[in-house]
Amino acid sequence: TLGRRGIDAPFLNRNDTRMSPQTFEFVSLQGIVGDAASPHWKYGFGYFSQEKSRNSDEFVSMAEIAGAPDGVDRGVYVGGGTYRNGNWSLGAVDYYSDDIINIFYTEAKYGLNPAPDVHLLGAVQFAAQNSVGQNLLNGGTSFATNQLGAKAELGYDTAILTLAYSVVNPGFAIQTPWSANPFYTDGQIQDF
Repeated sequence: TLGRRGIDAPFLNRNDTRMSPQTFEFVSLQGIVGDAASPHWKYGFGYFSQEKSRNSDEFVSMAEIAGAPDGVDRGVYVGGGTYRNGNWSLGAVDYYSDDIINIFYTEAKYGLNPAPDVHLLGAVQFAAQNSVGQNLLNGGTSFATNQLGAKAELGYDTAILTLAYSVVNPGFAIQTPWSANPFYTDGQIQDF
């Protein structure tokens, strides 16, 4: 894929809580090994050079969107994959922007359908972030932080009841330099 469009990944996404989603300029290679009916791998690698924010008409450098000083032009290298086998999946992705930030994210899920119209899901997630190189995101000061989350869902027909918990390292807040975060306790309408 080459061009400008929306994408849905944990820390690079459309953040489409409004009518106008975020759009990215990127080149990527994505694929699948196996088919959906059997165990399979989905993978993706790419380079994101620019982003058009929801309230903007122009594409600007990913570094500028992240909060680096004016004139810094850096993109984001992304690589990751998901393995699915029946009711469970495991995925991981890494985002790296020179002199700005490295973000690693992983998530595991297990789902069951014990009866017609009844759905159960358990999931855990982990994210680790740290500054890299010249630490341009935090005024030259290095940082490192992480987050751990878990959720359980009970669904019946079209209703879903979710119980979620998330904890962030108290030393430094999680950064969301390019879009919304993927955490279970971050709702579209209200954060908990």
